[in-house]
Formats: sequence, structure tokens, C-alpha cells
Amino acid sequence: MSDNNSPLKKYQRKPKLYIDLPSKGQWYPPGALTKSTELAVYSMTASDEIATKTPDSLFNGETTVGIVQSCIPDIKNAWQMPIIDLYACLAAIRMASYGTSLSVTTGCAKCQEESSYDISLQGIVDYYQSCKFIDHSEHEGFVFDISPLSLKEINDISLRSFRLQRQIAQNIPKIEDEVERDKELQTLYDQLMNINVGTVVQHITKITTDENEEESDINAIAEFIQSAEKGFYGSVQKLVTTNNKTFALPENNIECPACGHKDNLVLDLDYSNFFEQYL
Repeated sequence: MSDNNSPLKKYQRKPKLYIDLPSKGQWYPPGALTKSTELAVYSMTASDEIATKTPDSLFNGETTVGIVQSCIPDIKNAWQMPIIDLYACLAAIRMASYGTSLSVTTGCAKCQEESSYDISLQGIVDYYQSCKFIDHSEHEGFVFDISPLSLKEINDISLRSFRLQRQIAQNIPKIEDEVERDKELQTLYDQLMNINVGTVVQHITKITTDENEEESDINAIAEFIQSAEKGFYGSVQKLVTTNNKTFALPENNIECPACGHKDNLVLDLDYSNFFEQYL
């Protein structure tokens, strides 16, 4: 049994910083979050860091969920966090664990010289505090209420897309018959297209018609979007794309120390490799 009076207790982790969630706590199911402002952020533990070395758990999202829940304990179920909160949380955890900057090496577009640049993690956190998620779209009198997808939903979509793309890369070249190969390839492309359409539909939580009738059943919404004229789908897709761009990682202004060329550095990260790639 551990000693509650152990002198080691005073050396346990303490919060390194506090953040507000970009979502303002919206879209979390009951029990997944205790508060949305001034969330304490702790540094990663040795176990957290070891977990970042496990490729399978990084790929399937388990490591990310475990680290978020370990380092930001007010988030009780990180699988259910809206994806718009993710990068702000990851940046804050990196800050708490390794310092305020992220070193990235990239080649100059003009002279090809590789240089390292320090990216401000606080700048990333601050950026998301100013971002606004647009939660409705209108088309021909219809109003579409939308919400960000959860980390779990995004992770599932990514895994399904990856498996299909792997089939295309690995299995299609093995089919010798050209007609059969084209047929199988088209089948896989159709499945990818269905994932893309389904992803847009998943964002819709309610449709209000031009006669003020409401529908929130996901199956009825999906059936409507798939059978209605394309403008309805296009309206929602445009808004989803706009929100995705808003909540992507911000660009960083850099200048090549070798030739002085100025450029914008866009971090190419996702939640499965954020820690693995830049530790």
C-alpha cells in the first residue's frame, strides 16, 4: 500500500499552463469534459513518452487519446473531443513537456538549403483562441445545422480511407486482366467517394426545411443529401471545407538564412504523428 504521507508527493506533476478550449466546451457529450476554460495542462509522464514510440497505438489513435487524458485531466474522454480542439491541446501538451517552441527542418524552395526553424507553440494555441466554427449553412430556404466531428469519428474515417488506399496500391497491380483490374479499381474509388460524401453528411445534425420542418435523424438526412439536387450537398461541403481550413494548423513566416528567400511554412501534422515526428 502506498504511503499517503510520502515526501515524494510534493514532487508529483503540477500544471505547467492553462488553456481555454477553442470549442468553448460545445459538442462534448455528458461526462466527457469537466470544464471548458482554464484547463490545467501537465507535462507528459515517462509512460506517455514511451507510448509515443509504439507505431500501432499512434496510428489507431490510442496514444493520442491516452496522452490528452493524462496531460489534460479535465478531458475525461478524448475520443469524444471535437476535432477543432485537438491541435490547441497537442500544442499545449508539447509546451508543457518540452518548451515553448517546436524545431522543424525544411528545405528552401529557392536554394534547396535545409535549415531549422523554431515554431512558437504559444502562437498555435493563441491562433485557435481566435478561430470561430461556423455551425450552419443555407441553401434555397433550407438551413443545415452542422457540428465538428469527434476525434473518434475522424480516426475511423482515416482508417477506412487508409485501408482502401492500401488496397489500391497493393492489390490492384496484382490483377493481370485489364478489364477486371479496371472494374476492381472503380469499385474501390466508389468506396472512397462514399466515404467522402458520408463524412460531409456526418457533420449535419439537423435540417430545417423552407416550410420550417425539422429533421435530425441521420439516416433520413443521409438519404435526402444523396437524392437531392447537388446544390444542397455542395452548400454543406463548402462550409465543412471552410471550417477545416480555419482549424488547420496556421502558416508560419520563415526566411532562409542562406539566401534570404521568404516563404510560409505549413506544418504537415496529424494527431497520429504529432509526437512521433517531432520528439
